[in-house]
Amino acid sequence: MTALYVVQSFTEGRWGVIPDTPIEVQDYEQAERLVCRLARTKPAVIAVEKWMGGVEIIAAIGRVPESVFEEAANTGC
Repeated sequence: MTALYVVQSFTEGRWGVIPDTPIEVQDYEQAERLVCRLARTKPAVIAVEKWMGGVEIIAAIGRVPESVFEEAANTGC
């Protein structure tokens, strides 16, 4: 099974950052490029690689909520 690459950006809200719609991309490099581009205008952006064995954080920029990191750490087989 191939890996799934997802970029999640966040928008500033009254009580912190609010997740935007996640964006699925084709590969690792595209995820890195999109994170860098979104980080110019968003308060937080994270890119993850998902596969059968778990999740790897590719990049995290800004005020990414701790709950996102906790969820990534707890995901896996």
